[in-house]
Amino acid sequence: MKFYTQFTRVQNNKEQDILGDRGVFILDGRNGLDTMKHDSIIAGMKRDIDGFKIIKSERFTNDGNVVYSWLRSGSIK
Repeated sequence: MKFYTQFTRVQNNKEQDILGDRGVFILDGRNGLDTMKHDSIIAGMKRDIDGFKIIKSERFTNDGNVVYSWLRSGSIK
């Protein structure tokens, strides 16, 4: 695995990663960034999310390279 989406929620005005199987979505690394964004948005519609990060990494750890990050406008005040 090379790319995955980490979904986030805002709690107490802080962005926090969603844990477990509902918090990640594995992406097809053969696709371009625009397609990965689209796939992440579609997968996120099925979850209660406030944002997401597309991460390039070999495993589900916090040491991956964040390729793209999106947070819903107005989530953090």
